[in-house]
This record gives sequence, C-alpha cells and structure tokens, in this order.
Amino acid sequence: MVDRKQKRIEWVDIARGIAIICMVAGHTSIPEVLSKYIWSFHMPLFFVVSGLFFNPDKLGSFKVFIKRRLRTLIIPYWFFTFIVMTGYWGTEYFKPIQIIEGWTGYALWFVPVLFCAELVFYPISKLKREWLTLTVIFLTAIGYILSESHIRLYFKLDVVPFAIFFIAFGYLFKNSIFNTRPNLLIATSIGLITIVLSIFLPKLDMAKNDFGWIILNLSNALLGIYFIFSVSKYLSLANKIWPIRFIDYFGRNSLFVMAFSQLFNYWIIVGLSILGIGSFFGLCLRYIILFSAIYIAANLLTHYTPALVGKINRTHANDTK
Repeated sequence: MVDRKQKRIEWVDIARGIAIICMVAGHTSIPEVLSKYIWSFHMPLFFVVSGLFFNPDKLGSFKVFIKRRLRTLIIPYWFFTFIVMTGYWGTEYFKPIQIIEGWTGYALWFVPVLFCAELVFYPISKLKREWLTLTVIFLTAIGYILSESHIRLYFKLDVVPFAIFFIAFGYLFKNSIFNTRPNLLIATSIGLITIVLSIFLPKLDMAKNDFGWIILNLSNALLGIYFIFSVSKYLSLANKIWPIRFIDYFGRNSLFVMAFSQLFNYWIIVGLSILGIGSFFGLCLRYIILFSAIYIAANLLTHYTPALVGKINRTHANDTK
C-alpha cells in the first residue's frame, strides 16, 4: 500500500488533472449536455480530495493549522488575485468588487471557500463519527436553506456548508476510496448513469451555491467523483504515457490553472481574433497556447516566488489546494 504521508499518489493527481481540465472546458463554449455533466462533479471533486488527506492527528494545533493554510492558500490567493486584476485592467472584466463578492464566475472563488471550510471542519473532525455525521448533515441543511433563500455572503462563504459536506465525505470514506480496486464494468455503468442524470437534473453550480434537487444532485456528484477516481486509478497504470503525464502535471498544479486559465484564455482569444484565426484550428491552437502559458507561469512562479504561491515548507506532499 502506498504511504500517503511520504509520496504523492498518482491517481489522485490524475483525478485532479481531469477535473481541472474539465473546469477549463466548462468555462468555454461547449454543448450544454457536456457542460452540465462537467459541472455536476468537477468542483466537488476538489473538496472530496481535501477530505482524503485531512488528518487532524497530523495537522498539529488549530493555531499551527491556520498558519499553514494561510501560507498555502490565502497568501497565494491574494497574490493571484493581484495578478488577475492587473491582467484584466482596462477590460470589461476588471471589476475589483468581485474580489469581495467571491469572483463571479472566476475559479479563484474556490480558495477562500476551501480555507474557511477546512477551518470549520477542523474541530468537527475531532468528534466521534456519529456526531461528526450529524453535524455535517446539520450544516448541509443550513447550506440548502441559504441556497433556496438565495442568500449570498462575501467571498462566497454561503458555499462553505456544502464544501464541508464534500470534505467530510472524503474524510469519512478515505480508507474505502484508497483501498478499493476499481471495477471497470461498475465504473463504466456509473459513468453512464451520471451522464444521463446530468441531462435531466438541474445544473449543479457550486460557485453560486445552486444544487437544484439537492439529494439527487449531491448523489450524482458523488457518483461522478467515483467514476473519475476509478478512471484515474486505471490511467495511473500508464503513467509513463505523455498524455497521462500532462494530466498528472496540471493536477499537481491545479491552483495555477484556477488562477490563470480564464485570464490567459481571454487574451489568447483577443490575440487570435486580431490575427483572424478561428474555427476548429483556432480552438486547438488556443488550448495549446493556454496550457503552455500556464505551464511556463507555474514553473517561473514556483522557482522565483515559491512563498507567494504556497510552495514552501511542504511537509505534506498531497496537501490539497
């Protein structure tokens, strides 16, 4: 069995890579059917992964835990926020009020929500399993009330209760998730079920705290995450193949994709439009340029400003951002 404390687990990085690539696709013009399927699981997956590696016995005191999350989440968040706002200067997307509102439609909303959700979950994780479960159910009910009442909080903190639900799921079922070997037939069947359900269910939009038919949408999200986890475990067996390494890399650097994909994509579209490049070739070229630019930015920032992007004193290799 892989020691989760000492080395990265490839299939988890691949799962995050699939989800983050889906996120990029989900923010572009794609068929509604595909969009609804992607949105049904891609952001919940990141919170479940956070729960997989959430270990209160290894996190130290609450004070130490907060300091670590400030270094790995909040400092990068404000650093990336500055870069993005600077990059949007002079465009219709330069709206500083979005920072307080929680980034309307921009993926960086995930970071403060994860930070607050983990802080709330820290003391909850100390409870006995039955009390932990009841507390999470209670918080999920609060999240549903906020959703149905259309109550919006600064920094999208209204999303925190549902984020805690997914973190708790990963935390409670981590042993089963890590130790269960995927069954191709079952995984494929579940994948098809989630695609069909996504067509008929209201769109799950976690950034807007919109979960539609809550029980069915949450269930479909978890089934979708199971399918991606199963696929990722199979793909990890072929980790030497270039496309798998590509997915793995961006899974390990998913925060950079959240920070830069939409900003870079905007300026790439502007540039290609000026050059008169469109159609299918333009779309392919845009994605090649986009991921190349993110790769370059991630490497440069990690090398020259590691403290500002959370790449310092990483004692836990699988710490989720």
